[in-house]
Amino acid sequence: MLKQKVEHTYDETVAGIFPLSEEIVQLASEGVFCTKFPDHPVSLEFRKVAQQITEG
Repeated sequence: MLKQKVEHTYDETVAGIFPLSEEIVQLASEGVFCTKFPDHPVSLEFRKVAQQITEG
C-alpha cells in the first residue's frame, strides 16, 4: 500500500520499501548487513531492488 501511494504521489516507480530494522541499527558499521543476515527481510528487499536495476 505504501509503495503504491508513493508511486501515485510522485508518478514514479518505487523499487522497494526498506523498513527500520533493529538488526541494521545494532550492526552499525561492523560489517555488511546482507552477508551477515542473508535471509533477513531487509536483505531480501535489497536483492529484489538490485535485480530490478540489473534487469532494467
